Amino acid sequence: MTQSRITVRPARPSDIPAIYAISKSLTLTYPAEADTAKGFLVSGFGLETYRQFLTDTDLFFVIADKDKIAGFLLGFKDNRISRDIPVVRNIRRIQHTPFILCKQICVAREHTRKGLTASLYRHLMRKVDGTPIYASIVLEPENTASIRAHEKLGFRKQFEYIDSDHMRKGVWRSG
Repeated sequence: MTQSRITVRPARPSDIPAIYAISKSLTLTYPAEADTAKGFLVSGFGLETYRQFLTDTDLFFVIADKDKIAGFLLGFKDNRISRDIPVVRNIRRIQHTPFILCKQICVAREHTRKGLTASLYRHLMRKVDGTPIYASIVLEPENTASIRAHEKLGFRKQFEYIDSDHMRKGVWRSG
């Protein structure tokens, strides 16, 4: 039996094509096609946007299984993300100290159910040493896979809001 070699590390420029491919495979084109039980993304970032994130944040990590990128986490410290974004404005109403916003976390379909989401969040939690982490999750259509994963990790729903993309979302906070 071959042993898995799972590693979490900072994202590098050479990882961007794999990150983009995972993101693209999970991004909805139309909300009606959502597979709510398996999870999905709605941001639809392009290659250049992911490349820019490498310089915009130091909380961009990949998880690899035997050197193959299996997923990623994209987080931002509150002072490194625009205050004009609806989710940030809403978090600031209840959080008056520093926080982390997890902008995206995802694992390629062929790597789900291996604990990789938990590994990515554990890595982030060690890096931010107790700073609260917030995640925005789509509620229409409901991303039940993401909600379940976050709640299993101790995240609790804080509020709902309508985002600039006109989608109803909820925000969960680490426990």
